[in-house]
Amino acid sequence: MYSLKSITCRTTYLRIAVKKMFLSKCNIVKPKKWCNEYSTFEPVDWSNVIFSDECRMQMVPTGRRLVRRRKGSRLHTNLVYHTVKYDGYFIMVWVAIKADGIRALIKCPIKLNSSSYQVVLENGLAQLYDANNTFMQDNAPCHKSASTLAYL
Repeated sequence: MYSLKSITCRTTYLRIAVKKMFLSKCNIVKPKKWCNEYSTFEPVDWSNVIFSDECRMQMVPTGRRLVRRRKGSRLHTNLVYHTVKYDGYFIMVWVAIKADGIRALIKCPIKLNSSSYQVVLENGLAQLYDANNTFMQDNAPCHKSASTLAYL
């Protein structure tokens, strides 16, 4: 006869823990507040919103890749993850887009601070923005700094 302890031990397996962003109470409340604030927006209102974000684009993807393979096919060409030294070449870009399809794509410095972000906005946002627009961006430190908010 098996004891309950031995049965449970046999059904558990060693796994890698899932990574999940820690959310403080403040971080949980902010998205709800944002949703409530913009819940009254109609399609016409959303058509006046400019969304923007930065993105790192690189020649060689990084990170772990999982493949399904048979025993003995470890070095098969189609199943090997090719790498280069120093992660290859990459650039940072800032992109903004409006509902009507008008967009801007600007190359920006790898490390953005408030002053370099304001230069990016000067080059990119100026060509899209008019008085009827609402500018949306995430809460990256260079986006919400006092000097950037004063600039906007």
